[in-house]
Amino acid sequence: MRNIGYSKVVKLVLYICIALASIGGIYSLYGLARMPREKNYYSSYGYEYELISKAGYVRDWIVRYVDDKIFEKEGVTAENIKRYRNADKTVASDEQALAGIIADRRDYFEMIQDELVRRNVNVEYVAIDKANEKVITNSPLYTGKNLDTVIEDFLKSPTLIIGDGENIKRSIQEERIGNVAYTNYYQGNGVKNKDNYAVYVRTQDSLQPGDYFYEQATSFEKATVNKDLIYVWGIISFVIGLLDLMGWIKVVGQKEEGGAVHVTFFDKIPFEIQAVGSIFTIGIWFAMVVEWISHMTDIGWVPYMGGTTFRAEELVLWVLIISGVSFALLVLSSVIKHIKNNSLSQYIFVWRLGKWIKNDVINEKTLPFAAAGMIVGYIFIENLLLSGIKYSWGLLRLFSWLMFLSFNGLMLMILVKLVVDYVKLSRGVEALSKGNLKPEVKLTYSLPVMNRTASAINHIGEGLETAVEQSVKSERLKTELITNVSHDLKTPLTSIISYIDLLKEEEIDNKAATEYIGILDERSNRLKQLVEDLVEASKAATGNVKAEVVPMRLDQLVIQAVGEYTDRLEASQLEVVCSKVEEVNVLVDGRHMWRVIENLLSNVCKYAMPCTRVYIDVLKGEHVGCIVIKNISKEPLAIDPSELTERFVRGETARSSEGSGLGLAIATSLAQVQNGTLTLDIDGDLFKAIVEVPQATHVE
Repeated sequence: MRNIGYSKVVKLVLYICIALASIGGIYSLYGLARMPREKNYYSSYGYEYELISKAGYVRDWIVRYVDDKIFEKEGVTAENIKRYRNADKTVASDEQALAGIIADRRDYFEMIQDELVRRNVNVEYVAIDKANEKVITNSPLYTGKNLDTVIEDFLKSPTLIIGDGENIKRSIQEERIGNVAYTNYYQGNGVKNKDNYAVYVRTQDSLQPGDYFYEQATSFEKATVNKDLIYVWGIISFVIGLLDLMGWIKVVGQKEEGGAVHVTFFDKIPFEIQAVGSIFTIGIWFAMVVEWISHMTDIGWVPYMGGTTFRAEELVLWVLIISGVSFALLVLSSVIKHIKNNSLSQYIFVWRLGKWIKNDVINEKTLPFAAAGMIVGYIFIENLLLSGIKYSWGLLRLFSWLMFLSFNGLMLMILVKLVVDYVKLSRGVEALSKGNLKPEVKLTYSLPVMNRTASAINHIGEGLETAVEQSVKSERLKTELITNVSHDLKTPLTSIISYIDLLKEEEIDNKAATEYIGILDERSNRLKQLVEDLVEASKAATGNVKAEVVPMRLDQLVIQAVGEYTDRLEASQLEVVCSKVEEVNVLVDGRHMWRVIENLLSNVCKYAMPCTRVYIDVLKGEHVGCIVIKNISKEPLAIDPSELTERFVRGETARSSEGSGLGLAIATSLAQVQNGTLTLDIDGDLFKAIVEVPQATHVE
């Protein structure tokens, strides 16, 4: 019992209901298409057009045919004959043209009589030739002397048309005379002295059977009465059709709830082929339905369509509608089955093609060619759709417009998506440059090449974070090792130095032993200095050195340091030249700044070429105080300046001097602690050190 809803009987009932609802809907749409939109018959275009035509006949009667001379030879001018012969080249003579003109005039006048006299039932008119005091009218009120009374009565009519000898000056759409758009009675030459003529035309208040006006008014009233029925018919058909369609969607392709989805051979046809076939099939079907309905004089079962019972011709219409609905359901069922079966991507060939191109074709190497191909394809499809719009008509043109707008909308969405993904990648790279090692760039439904780039950015961050952590860990371990080793060396080294001092106080006659003790004293003091430098460098590298900056005269500090190093500089045969020493107030820690200058001067004493000059300048920059020390190296400086500020690195590779390779590294760290910088520059054998520290406004 649970699967009755999925039985063939239920599906057949749903199909029949959908077909009947479609028939009702098409009937209602056709009825609405023919339904009048005006509020009443007298405001309809058909009524006004017919009444204006009657007014045109009245105008011609009063302007041209009120005088019987128009049917005689004297009423035909030479210009009339010339124009007639020019219009009809078969006329051989003026006499033949004259006879033809008079015959045509008589025929047209007979038509005027038919329209205004013999077959006229509901139109009243008054036409006046003011110059010749002639009147044409069929008004029952007119007795020959009461023309003003007749015109006054006409002006009260809501259906009145007023005109002169050439134009209509008031139609039924106007509420009063004046301020109206002038309309010609006919397409032809005007008339001289048009204001000499007046035309008044109206229909009776109560239309009588026997002419066009009565027939159309009756049809209009019938349509107005049945308009609501057509709306109700259409709404009921729509609701029933929608409910049945929802039921069809639920049960199609399955024999039980949650059961397997059964596909047919038609369902395996790619969606694109089905869609193209549907477009042409529905287009032909629509044209056939419209053509068949237009040839039917009335349609049964539909108000205002003229019939009240089912007619044999409607059987063909039913067959057409049911065949179209069946084909549409067949295509829709294929889509629904694939959605239920989760095989929609396999059903749409373009989807499969795009997936193959996305995953297997587009990569870093083929991306330029793929982009060029996409541009060419876009131009081709765009021109194809534009050609479809230009050279198609009706439903095909509407479909071409829909495809054109949909295609360009899709291209716009893809372009926006690519731009958004590019911005995300750019922001990820920017975040990495600013030190954010976890930018987390996430892209969805993007090109594989962009997905790989996003993954690479994320992994770069992870790799950098790992490298930084390892570097910090290694640096910390190195610093801890240096600190621990330095601490462990201090105790025995202190003992060694103490015992050496004791030996130096002893009286030893052995000259060699005394010399050895001197060497031990020198080497032990050098080792002590190295241990102290190691501890200092370790503190500076780990940030354990604090600076208490105060305002200070940098020039005085440099002069004092040079004075204390005079003996060592002279011992190294170096001449100090202070060519430019400016008064500069800076914010520094005096102890740390002294060590920076001391290390630089010590470096000069160790590595400068003897018998050369050392240039020391103190300059005042825009916001900094600057120390510049230049000397000539006694050994070739085959090294990058940045490497000299690393620990245990010296400019000379022979390692023959007493330097530890820590002086410049310590000086650099101490300068940074004071918010300053130490920059080294090498030009051949010229070595230059530049120290910059912040200026102070005053000195305490």
